[in-house]
Parts: sequence; C-alpha cells; structure tokens
Amino acid sequence: MARRMKTSLTRLSDEPLGDILGGIWLVTVMLGLLNLPSLIS
Repeated sequence: MARRMKTSLTRLSDEPLGDILGGIWLVTVMLGLLNLPSLIS
C-alpha cells in the first residue's frame, strides 16, 4: 500500500501542478493533525 502511494506521489511530483497540489495537501494534513486535539477537547 505504501509503495503504491509512493509511486503515485513520485508520478505526481514529476509535474509542477502535482507537486504544488501535493505540497498543499501535505500542509493541510499537517495543520489538521495539529488542530485535532483542540477540536476534540
């Protein structure tokens, strides 16, 4: 599963648009994980 995800990520990062979308997605996930405890409590 992780390998398939990595191959799709590398295929995305070959294109500038995919790289930008990947970066935005990564930041969104990180912010979501950081804000999760404050949302729960």
